[in-house]
Amino acid sequence: MKKITLALVLLMLATVCYSQTPVVPTPIQGASKYTKEYYLEKKEANMVRGWIFTPVGVVLMGASFAMAWNEVATGITSFGQNETDGTGSGILALAGVSSIIVGTVSFISAGSNKRKARSLAVGYEQVPSLQPGNAITKTVPTVGLKVAF
Repeated sequence: MKKITLALVLLMLATVCYSQTPVVPTPIQGASKYTKEYYLEKKEANMVRGWIFTPVGVVLMGASFAMAWNEVATGITSFGQNETDGTGSGILALAGVSSIIVGTVSFISAGSNKRKARSLAVGYEQVPSLQPGNAITKTVPTVGLKVAF
């Protein structure tokens, strides 16, 4: 009886596993890659991330300083009989410093994306067109990339 039940369960599992329909991925919303709008969207996202992480890091550093100051004051008033080891303030300080670093890197990345968006240029340019017997100029659409070192 156990073998029959196990065989039926395995048969049902195999049937269900092979009968699944494929999941079609949804298209990515937003600007297409490597356009001015794409870089401006990335800049805005990095600016928001920077404005979130940097103040949070400053607050964590302040809380760490307050906790450490409280532990020192408690140690002085209890004549060294305090048994706290100060790891809480150290962990907050480490989290604060890392948050400030992440915010700073986000601001730097936002500036880089802003410069990339500014360097892309789409427009029209006069191009000479040589044809037999005459030389004329035509206006054609151009895409340019300004490279600054």
